[in-house]
Amino acid sequence: TPWADTLGTQLGELGQAGGPVRDLDVLLEQLQRELQSLDPGELPAAQALIAALGSERDRLQRELLVALAEPAYLRLLDRLALPIQASAQPPRISLRKLAARELRRLVRDVQKLGGSPDDEALHALWIKVKRVRYAVELGGEPTRPRTERVIGAAKTLQDLLGEHRDTVVAERLLADLAGRNSDAPLAFVAGRL
Repeated sequence: TPWADTLGTQLGELGQAGGPVRDLDVLLEQLQRELQSLDPGELPAAQALIAALGSERDRLQRELLVALAEPAYLRLLDRLALPIQASAQPPRISLRKLAARELRRLVRDVQKLGGSPDDEALHALWIKVKRVRYAVELGGEPTRPRTERVIGAAKTLQDLLGEHRDTVVAERLLADLAGRNSDAPLAFVAGRL
């Protein structure tokens, strides 16, 4: 529907603004844990690396806060607060059938991936798994063992694929920072991390 399409576009734009901040939050948390694995002599470079990433995160957060103060975002919040209006027509497909269809699509898509999918294909799979999980949670019969198994498997796969995505993003951010920095110890520590 046009309503859903417009809403999806607006939420996507919001995700584009918030995603990089979230990525840096995750990376900075990971790096704090990883500091323990470094040699004492590497700690100054690691701390400089973390400071540089923190500065970038702060800059992006300021940009996000500006976006969240924009009238378009405030209109989006107002729109999301409106009550949902029931459709004049009955749905063409039940939630249960929709959930089954999404699960079949997911199985088909996984089979097409092959044995060595690239990072973007795994990210797309993560999105599809979320879609299946939510469809099954809404349309499945919660007392049925199969429904519980599908939801449990989807949660597990969602977590694994999410961790993979966070690692891919972390590697890219660290490589980018190391590439822009002429400080050899910092670049070395970024590579280690």
